[in-house]
Amino acid sequence: MLTAGFSLFALSWLFMAVGIAVMDVRARRRAGPLEVTPVPVEALKDGTVAKIVGTVHLAEDVEPLEAPVSGRRCAGWVLRLARRGFFRWRMEQERRGARGFFVDDGTGLVFVSLDEQAHLDLCTAARAHAEPGRKLAARLRPFVKELIADGAVRCDEGLLTEGTRVAVYGVARRRPDGEPNHYRGRGFAFFLEGGAEGLRVSDDRAVLG
Repeated sequence: MLTAGFSLFALSWLFMAVGIAVMDVRARRRAGPLEVTPVPVEALKDGTVAKIVGTVHLAEDVEPLEAPVSGRRCAGWVLRLARRGFFRWRMEQERRGARGFFVDDGTGLVFVSLDEQAHLDLCTAARAHAEPGRKLAARLRPFVKELIADGAVRCDEGLLTEGTRVAVYGVARRRPDGEPNHYRGRGFAFFLEGGAEGLRVSDDRAVLG
């Protein structure tokens, strides 16, 4: 009896360890190059491939976006649309919108120039459920109108809002004139663009350090 109890205990710990290992491998794959050590903005040089961790600031001269679920002003959003399956929700589509923004790591500012090729890994910050006959916000309706005809749709939204802590990865480029530009009284001379591994942005705590 004691031996059987011990065996069950050992098996439960084994399954738990395997589960943790699988989750760790998935997290590492998702992080990709964002696993590297951050580089301070003050240490950047033209052409540096770097990960920078800091706080998002919306650019005053770039019109902010309106997030489709929460309606919040943001520099970027990701909308994941899922349909209920037999056991779990099944991802159907991922939509996105993006504008440029600043990252401040405490040593300086970098402008992150987002485009359609940038990889955005943003945790769910807001959620809505869309169903036939249920009233929807006008800003969300265009994204779900085709899917909703076949049943309920779950809408998960990730956001890049003022004050969000993020990790960004790309190639640092000095502004063409070589002179610092100014943002809210502070100078910045670099912008970040995609390199061989693309431009990556994540608010996952695993890569923020």
